[in-house]
Amino acid sequence: MLPFMEQKNTDLFLYDYKSFSFPAHFHSGLEIIFALKEPITLTVNGSDHLVKEGSVGVVLPEEVHSYHTPEGIDNEGKVILLGQRLLGEYAKKLSGKRLTEPVIPLSALHPDCETAVSTLISAANEDVLLQKTYAALFLCRFIQAADFDSADSPSDTLLLPLVRYMGDHYRESIGLGDAAEALYVSKYHLSRIFSRVMKMNFNDYLNSLRVNAAIGLLDSTDLPVTKIAYEVGFGNVRTFNRAFLKHTGSTPAAFRRGKRGTGTAE
Repeated sequence: MLPFMEQKNTDLFLYDYKSFSFPAHFHSGLEIIFALKEPITLTVNGSDHLVKEGSVGVVLPEEVHSYHTPEGIDNEGKVILLGQRLLGEYAKKLSGKRLTEPVIPLSALHPDCETAVSTLISAANEDVLLQKTYAALFLCRFIQAADFDSADSPSDTLLLPLVRYMGDHYRESIGLGDAAEALYVSKYHLSRIFSRVMKMNFNDYLNSLRVNAAIGLLDSTDLPVTKIAYEVGFGNVRTFNRAFLKHTGSTPAAFRRGKRGTGTAE
């Protein structure tokens, strides 16, 4: 699973997704997403965009974004994260910008973009100079085709500190009032940001972060489900099971059994 907010240690991160949903997060790098089978909804700064076959979604550094797949949809695709070092001088060109349209048809891009992405995927274990060369090729051609606005709305200035605060404290017993106090805004104003931009309430977002952290532990450890529940911030196992079922359609125990049945978890 992708961490919901992180500074990647690697310059180039690749992820093959299936039936993918992920709560609001951001990166210091630039993210590229391709749909290979069935569409996926990409939400950037509170606006929904459909990534379909034949298009590419791009998320700029420090833009808050999330992914959503409706229940029962079996989609597949690739996420590529270019770390800050691969952005080079283009990091300055992208700073303070927002894409007018984060999803662009591949036909509207120079063929170099597809060549660059294909090479980056195959060059995941190559030296950083090669990766930087093809990242620069993609960015050069993409910037030529994309339209940009300034990212200066009031919600933009609050989104990053909000997601950062939630990422730092989701394992703790926190409420809307704690977040509002930490961010120096009213509970009413913060509640509106959750409803309008995050498209969920405080508790649903908090639980989505906890559930995604739990998925990582269920995938990668043999910790008991009870231990995992407390580790990711739930007060009791019953609440954990209920939240996990709501966000994944499965109980934690059934999820782990299913992963082990396919050989994807130890």
